[in-house]
Amino acid sequence: WDLFLKERVVFVTNEVELRRAPRLTSREAATLVAGLQYIENIPGITDRRAIKALREKLAKGANVSSANAIHIEPPPTPPLIEEVRKALDTKTQLEIVYQNADQKRTTRSIEPLRIDLVASSWYVRGYCHTREGIMTFRIDRIISATHTRRRHTTRVLAEELGDELFDPPTSGLHTVVLEMPSNSVRLITEFAPQQLAGAPAGFARVSVTIGSLRSLARVVASLPGTIRVVSPPEATRTVTAWAKEALSAYPASRKSSK
Repeated sequence: WDLFLKERVVFVTNEVELRRAPRLTSREAATLVAGLQYIENIPGITDRRAIKALREKLAKGANVSSANAIHIEPPPTPPLIEEVRKALDTKTQLEIVYQNADQKRTTRSIEPLRIDLVASSWYVRGYCHTREGIMTFRIDRIISATHTRRRHTTRVLAEELGDELFDPPTSGLHTVVLEMPSNSVRLITEFAPQQLAGAPAGFARVSVTIGSLRSLARVVASLPGTIRVVSPPEATRTVTAWAKEALSAYPASRKSSK
């Protein structure tokens, strides 16, 4: 130990365990490198240099060749995500105009704390001075963003935020029953689907809780021909009306929809 402290020298007298240490295959290493590269490109990541250094060290040590290289295309980012990231990095407040799922616009003053990617949607979580609490905003619904010189005042840290994007509201929720192929349920895990009985073979019947029926319509439209709304009737009507409204935007479809 004295030799290590004074001269930084270590003598290994038992190499058995070192020789038996598991090693990554080039394919396994390439997968880890791809994952690190993906994480490195996510907006809001503060340890980019450390991640890049680890990625380069892993690629060099495992001798990952171009034949084994894996490339993961990151999801597209919304236009104002860089504005949100700038406010996050500088710990300053951001004035935003936000449009919710029901097309209602409000002006908010927020302190961005964290950027999250769920499925292919980007969210910013932070303290909202307008609502006086932690809230989550979908970044592609931010219409405009203006930087201010006001510093963060909240004492909440990003590390203290839970894994759930949204705190469940006490009212205004809708419980909806959906039916879809069993292998498609994983595509709506963000809504915490609960399995129900009564589905035909190869299909699953689930219940989900959602804050806006128009949001449900968008979920159904994102998986065309996959999801069938079973109940309640107002959910079916909302989805049908939303589909007709979208269809009417295409002139060629107006005659066929009559």
